[in-house]
Amino acid sequence: MNIRLLESADAKKYWDLRLEALEENPEAFMEGISILQNYLVLMSSGNIA
Repeated sequence: MNIRLLESADAKKYWDLRLEALEENPEAFMEGISILQNYLVLMSSGNIA
């Protein structure tokens, strides 16, 4: 396993993976907040490609 800091080129893969994880295990993130609400938070932060 190679561990490194993420770079801007990794952003889309990271957010895709995060959204997949939210869909499969939403309880692991913010309890009580839906997948859609989490997605909207990500979109409004400007951190999603």
